[in-house]
Amino acid sequence: MKKENVRFIFVGIGINLIFLILNVTLKDIPTVIAIIVYIVGSLLILYGLIYQFTTIMKIWEVIMDIRFRLPFFLIKRGESHKDNIEAPSWIQEVLHSDKNELGNRIHIFRERWFFDNIRATEPFMEVIIRIVNAAVFPIIVESVEGSFQIQGTKCNWDATMYGSRIPHGDAGNVRIYQRLLKETVDMMIKLQNERNRFMVGLDTCRLMIRAEEPGVENKPIKISIGIREQVSIT
Repeated sequence: MKKENVRFIFVGIGINLIFLILNVTLKDIPTVIAIIVYIVGSLLILYGLIYQFTTIMKIWEVIMDIRFRLPFFLIKRGESHKDNIEAPSWIQEVLHSDKNELGNRIHIFRERWFFDNIRATEPFMEVIIRIVNAAVFPIIVESVEGSFQIQGTKCNWDATMYGSRIPHGDAGNVRIYQRLLKETVDMMIKLQNERNRFMVGLDTCRLMIRAEEPGVENKPIKISIGIREQVSIT
């Protein structure tokens, strides 16, 4: 405790004690003077205590500063800083999560069927599907694997499509072609005449989709189209 602090505190206490004794013995000191003297003494005591508390806080700050400059704490802080640098950001974590669960970030909807060419010399049918990319990166729809099923019967050739790039948070259309045997076309027309509809399934087809990431060659993954419905030739 510094001498200045003790001096202020003791002076204040002394003034209050002396005036208290005089007030008790003389009993004719004006009330206003008594209040003023008590206030002055109390302020001196308060000033000394505040000054002492401030000094203690400054000493504590110096101690804490020295503490964090010691080698042990420097190592700890360095390691913590290194961990923060090496720790992946939330964007990297989302990117990693989306790549691992890409099938849950891609949503596929059927847009329209086309049967205009089923009576051609080399018959085929087409479908447009809409793909919504809810991942944080663009995707490349590279190809399709598998073939359509007509009324539960698998077509002889694999379906084909052209590639397409879909930005993140966007949607795009992909057109898929399926070549048909004449026997398959005859079955479709017969079912159309009898029931006015027949079943087409794309649930055995898989889209090959690759995440587009700068400087990284991601392998494409297979995502089921998952479309199966009753259709009519119009």
